[in-house]
Amino acid sequence: MWYLDVKYLFAITAIILSIIDVFYYICIIYYLFMSKYSIAKTPATVMQELILKTQELRKKNRISQLELSKRSGVSFGSVKRFETTGQISLESLLKLAYFFNRLNDFNTVFQIDSNFGTIEELFSNKTR
Repeated sequence: MWYLDVKYLFAITAIILSIIDVFYYICIIYYLFMSKYSIAKTPATVMQELILKTQELRKKNRISQLELSKRSGVSFGSVKRFETTGQISLESLLKLAYFFNRLNDFNTVFQIDSNFGTIEELFSNKTR
C-alpha cells in the first residue's frame, strides 16, 4: 500500500511541475507579446530600444566602445555597462546623444501637451 502512495506522489509531483512549466512559458510568451505589440511601451522596452539604437549608431559610424568613450567624454565602463545592461546616468546619456547629434531628440521628453490645460481637465468626466 505504501508503494502505491509513493507512486501517486511522484505522479502528482510530475503533474504539478508540468503545470508550473506551462505557466512559466505562458508568462514568457505574454511578456514577449506585450513588450513587442503593446501600444504603451514599458520602461524595459524603451531601455532596450535605446541600447539597440545606440549600438546601431556606433557601429554605423564604425566606432568602438573605447573610441566612443574617448570622443564623447563618457567613461568606457559607462559605455560598456549601458550597452550590456542599459544602466547609465542621465548626464552620460545626454553626452552620448550630443556626440551622435541626437540631443534635440530629448526636447520632447516630458513635453506638456498644449491640448490639455490642467490635470483636472485631463481627468474630468466631461466629453469634448
